[in-house]
Amino acid sequence: MELRDRLRNVAVVGAAGKMGSGIALLLAEQLAFAALEDRANTYVLSLIDISDQGLQGLVKYIGDQALKTAERQVNRLRRLYADRADLVENGEMVAEFVRETLLHVRTGKSLELAKDALLVFEAAFEKDELKIDIFKKLADLCGSS
Repeated sequence: MELRDRLRNVAVVGAAGKMGSGIALLLAEQLAFAALEDRANTYVLSLIDISDQGLQGLVKYIGDQALKTAERQVNRLRRLYADRADLVENGEMVAEFVRETLLHVRTGKSLELAKDALLVFEAAFEKDELKIDIFKKLADLCGSS
């Protein structure tokens, strides 16, 4: 399976931490652009962490950063939204990209969110026992995808 195909369903474990939030942001924006370029497929980013507050902050962070990315890439957005007569002004396209970015994000505290993931990033706290437990559970959940 090609990497682009695996990006259709991705999970980040430990998403609200420093490393996890950086990975989550890059993936969220990449999936949003991929979804705009390939509207026939569905793209899902599952962000998993033990902290509800951390996940809420992460979603806000992703939205804020997607806004900045969209403002820098407005010419790309003009091309991607060329078929959308309802999006005329740059601000409308920027807002739509932020919406598109967050549309693909789902959050939760359970590893079950990673069940259908084709690619999983692990960015949990650096504790061997925790990581071993996560990988064992992911192996059972994700199978051989």
